[in-house]
Amino acid sequence: MIRIEVDRATQVNGKFSIYISFEYDEELVNLMRQESSRFYHTETKEWELPLHRLSYIVNLLEYDVIEIAGCILDESVELPADFTFKTTPFEHQQEALEYALNNDRFILGDDPGLGKTKVVIDIAIAKRLERYFKHCLIICGVNGLKWNWQREIDKHSFESGYILGTRYTKKGTLKQSISNAEKLEDLYEDRDDFFLITNVESLRDKDIANRVNELIKDGVIGMVAIDEVHKCSNTASQQGKGLHKTKDAELLIPMTGTLILNDPINAYMALSLVGAESHSFYIF
Repeated sequence: MIRIEVDRATQVNGKFSIYISFEYDEELVNLMRQESSRFYHTETKEWELPLHRLSYIVNLLEYDVIEIAGCILDESVELPADFTFKTTPFEHQQEALEYALNNDRFILGDDPGLGKTKVVIDIAIAKRLERYFKHCLIICGVNGLKWNWQREIDKHSFESGYILGTRYTKKGTLKQSISNAEKLEDLYEDRDDFFLITNVESLRDKDIANRVNELIKDGVIGMVAIDEVHKCSNTASQQGKGLHKTKDAELLIPMTGTLILNDPINAYMALSLVGAESHSFYIF
């Protein structure tokens, strides 16, 4: 029998974890080792995984006898007292922020033009006041949105946004081309900018994707927002594999006003990232 207990997190990111115990089984041990965010407690012989992996693990072990124990206390979180709006939100934006305070990963699917960018900016700042982390990473599904995000961050917050790889010429003008080497260099620097911005194509570079994953696991990048996530539906591509390395982020918000374009398959990446879909792409 496999026992899964829900309790407060001790060794992985998040408020709550699942603690999995079972009699030694090489196949199950290998499954646990495949989890990118995991910790084995030698004293209790339990594997600790993030809570959002619960549905995935249960579906994976559907033919085994599973006992699930523990519970999550209702600890509704309110807007931190020291949080200040720079620009006044609309009612639907306020509702989205309140929802985000009590949910760490979800798809923000407001229609185009309803101000998802401001919502995510406010969410990131409020979440940092609740639980400190150094950076929020913004991944743009459309390259040109990077500069729009930088402007919106300046408009709606008192924080700064930095586009990875930004460089200037000797004359002080902005360089038009940004190399992956420069982006990777920035990821190794101790920058003060709260928001880090890049395009999804950056994650085709394995070194960049791996470094982002390291920063997430170390808690340096505490939140990831993926704008226009429907543009990133190919899970088999190098870009899709790189994007999937962000799934261990404690706070994860894929954003899109058009989750499904012509095919329900478009929704798989976003659903998979937030833990709402545990099947493989082919089964889905």
